[in-house]
Amino acid sequence: MGHQASFLFRGCMTKLTRAEKLLDEMNSAVPWAVLVTVVRPRYREAGTQCRIMELTLLLKLRCRQLWYKLSGPALEDACGA
Repeated sequence: MGHQASFLFRGCMTKLTRAEKLLDEMNSAVPWAVLVTVVRPRYREAGTQCRIMELTLLLKLRCRQLWYKLSGPALEDACGA
């Protein structure tokens, strides 16, 4: 016996939260790959071998922290850490 999702349930599954909308806007407006190529050499100079994916995530988190004026602990709370 199969389960058929209701129309309302499907609508709720596809609705984006404000945070998801912001992240979508960030991804379309900010040239992350360009920023990574600018920042990456400085991470190597500091001795940190940060992978590109990790560096992209760090840049996104830092931008979110600046845009919302969040402290370090407040950023952790906002990200659910």
